[in-house]
Amino acid sequence: MQEMYKQQQERQRQAYGGYGQQPAPQQFMQQQQQQQQQQGGDVMAVQVPYGMGPGQMIQIQTPKGMMQVQIPQGVGPGMTFHVRV
Repeated sequence: MQEMYKQQQERQRQAYGGYGQQPAPQQFMQQQQQQQQQQGGDVMAVQVPYGMGPGQMIQIQTPKGMMQVQIPQGVGPGMTFHVRV
C-alpha cells in the first residue's frame, strides 16, 4: 500500500511540474479514481475524519476486513478519497 502511495505521489509531481504545487482537490480525486480503476480491484470511498489530515494513517473497515491506509496529500478533513481493497 505504501509503495502504491509513493508511486501516486511521483505521478502527481510529474503531472503538476514539481513538489511545491498541489492539484486542486477535485482534480486530485478524479486522478486517483482513474489510476485505481486502471489497476483493477475493488475501490472504496473513504471520508477523512475531522482532526485528521494528509500523511496520517487511519483504520477503515472494508468488505475484506480492517485495513490501515494513509491519507493522501491534497485531501483534508471531511473530504473523500478512494482506496483499492
